[in-house]
Amino acid sequence: MMRLVNVAAKVADVDAAAATLAALPGLGPVREHALGGDDRFAEVTLGDARLNLFARALHDADRPEPTPPGLLHLSFAVDDLDAHLDGGWRALLVGDVRTISGTFGVRRIAFFEPLPGVCVELMEDRSGA
Repeated sequence: MMRLVNVAAKVADVDAAAATLAALPGLGPVREHALGGDDRFAEVTLGDARLNLFARALHDADRPEPTPPGLLHLSFAVDDLDAHLDGGWRALLVGDVRTISGTFGVRRIAFFEPLPGVCVELMEDRSGA
């Protein structure tokens, strides 16, 4: 099962972008999350989904050029990341599977490009493992 969790965007200034969105009616509160060392991102609730704002894409290191500002990827939660990899996603993998942790918990994540210019993240929550 795959469930849309968030849409991620790259912005020049996370704080300024978060403040702009927080001022719009209908959007949920802005939460800041630490991501490993000094990295962080802001999360804004949009109905049942979230918009995550990053200054640097996690998958930039796996690409020849950094991702420009704008839409980064769609993130889907999966119960078993390895099953998806073995089921055909591995051929579309961008970079390596990695484990990340922060104020949101622990996740195994992988990025894929099923269509040119369309990046998808699959994430398996490992917080309880």
